[in-house]
Amino acid sequence: MRKYLSLLLALAIVLGAIAPVVAFAEAEVENVIFDEIQYRISGAVDLLGKNNKLDIIDSLIDKIKRENLVERAHEKIINTLADEKYESLRNHINNVIGLDRGVRGDLVNAINDALYHNKLDDFVDDIKDGKLSVDGNIFITETINNLNSTLGDSLKAELTKGKAYILFEIFDDFNKNLVVIENSDKTFTLKINNLSAEMINKHFKEGYKFTGELEDDLIAAIEDLIKEFEKYVNNNKDRIGSNTLVGQIIEELGGKYREYKEPTPLPSPSPGGGAAPTPKKPVEVKKDTKGATITFNETEAVKEIQKAEKSYVVEVEYVEGFNLSLVLSNKLVKSLVENKVDLELVTANTEVVIPAEVLEDIEVPANAKLELRVEEASTSVASRAARDLGRVKKVIDLNMVVVKGKEEVTIDSFKSELIIRLDVTGLGDEDKLAVYYLNEEDNTLEFVTGKIVNKKAVLRLAHFSKYVVLESAISFKDVENHWSKQYVESMAAKNVIHGYEDGSFKPEGHITRAEFAKMIVCALELDLVEYDGRFTDVKETDWHAAYVATLVDNGYVQGYGDNSFKPNNNITRAEMAVIIGNILDVKVSSAQVARLLGQFEDANDIPAWAKEGAAKAVKEGLMVGSANKFHPADTTTRAEAATVVYRIFNR
Repeated sequence: MRKYLSLLLALAIVLGAIAPVVAFAEAEVENVIFDEIQYRISGAVDLLGKNNKLDIIDSLIDKIKRENLVERAHEKIINTLADEKYESLRNHINNVIGLDRGVRGDLVNAINDALYHNKLDDFVDDIKDGKLSVDGNIFITETINNLNSTLGDSLKAELTKGKAYILFEIFDDFNKNLVVIENSDKTFTLKINNLSAEMINKHFKEGYKFTGELEDDLIAAIEDLIKEFEKYVNNNKDRIGSNTLVGQIIEELGGKYREYKEPTPLPSPSPGGGAAPTPKKPVEVKKDTKGATITFNETEAVKEIQKAEKSYVVEVEYVEGFNLSLVLSNKLVKSLVENKVDLELVTANTEVVIPAEVLEDIEVPANAKLELRVEEASTSVASRAARDLGRVKKVIDLNMVVVKGKEEVTIDSFKSELIIRLDVTGLGDEDKLAVYYLNEEDNTLEFVTGKIVNKKAVLRLAHFSKYVVLESAISFKDVENHWSKQYVESMAAKNVIHGYEDGSFKPEGHITRAEFAKMIVCALELDLVEYDGRFTDVKETDWHAAYVATLVDNGYVQGYGDNSFKPNNNITRAEMAVIIGNILDVKVSSAQVARLLGQFEDANDIPAWAKEGAAKAVKEGLMVGSANKFHPADTTTRAEAATVVYRIFNR
């Protein structure tokens, strides 16, 4: 019996197959294309059972043709762009990029030609068998030629790479950030995490990017399309199969799936009849003018802690603002420690993770309570300390105290780090936001983090105090009109790079291996490792010793065969690619390496030891060439290094 999957699953897998075909429109390497398609969808299809592979793919193709999904998707794009508010965006796409309604319609026809191609069945058989046949080869070749002919010279935009690679990489970016949330009624909510114009802009050269108001319009239009797609999926949920299977395949394709969890059911009525007693809620919230106080029904909370595997998550998302107090009894603290369960508090604007080992080190006597206090303080307390760094946007005062009667004991430091996530929505340019610790003894700011994930600043803290969210005003006179301005200023705001005393950055200057090591350590916010003296040309007293040691300890870099590191040598693009490749948690097949590097005329000049790293860096869009060359032996400029590190930082 054929298994019909949800529309979402259908499009995810089929797009996974179609995208590489379009992406390789200039490659003319059919076997490489076939390997790419196999690489992209084989894991997802395998989940459905090898014996059903052919039926599944047949079903998906049949669904797309029968329901005219390609045309419907194009109609949604047309309707969205037709909105008055998107007039500027529509003009940019039509006239600057060169993808007007007519061209897009021709592409729809070309894709439909592929779906009705007389050799498509042979290609599907090849997918099942894992080997490309002559007829399958014909299908790929003719599809490529048709798509390439359709695009022709219509695309006006200048790209950072050949147009062959754009669609596949955009698909990858969106797919790995896809979140599918299952609701209580078994419908889906769709989200794209980390959605930004940079996901599109990185593929276009200056003059063709979506900038200024176009950035906001682009994001808004994509979000509208996602909502339309979500609506269509849910309107057809009567034909949806197993949501669990959908979730598994979404994750196999690189996205995330959140399964709905049923709330704890009410107890059954007592034998004597009557309504069942209402269960006591484990969490109680009291609000007043000072904020919210969160307490627990001790008995019920302990039961839930004992059932928790690793974390006890307290979700009170209706609690808004940054003024709250979380109160834990001695018994609750003891239960968390004994069961080795971390406590996670989630409110509308704040998330706190308190590891069990932190609580293990805090003595909470009988009849005493442990309180976590979060309070928004006046920005004026940090304004003077900020000086020329930037504008203070918010100050949060964090405290943890043991309370017994009228006595309070402040916990000054923790055995291990707590994780705090603070909502920074609306506080300014995320590229320029960072969090600092306010040292009130000498009224100075100490950098904590520049990491912002899903609109939240992520702090890892070993002590509590006042923390300042600041929007950087750091700039350099010689990057004001330089192409790297955005990347340089952002990484300076995040404390990853620094300029010179004369106020310059020297973007065209070179960067040494030691300097790049420091940039990577700062960007990844790695804990420094003590240098062990392994390299003959790095002394323990050298400023870069700990940064080099940290990269080595994390497996991101090695020295040379003569036990040297050559810290003062200017780093080459090939050397940088190897470090980036080691950082990236991605895999590339030999076919992918050949395809990714094959776009560069000097691919043969890339050393064998750097090929895999270079391919990973290119695949993830972290490194691009120029004039169709990779330039592996060229030294890296400070601007180029800042740009690469910016992309790593924001992955």
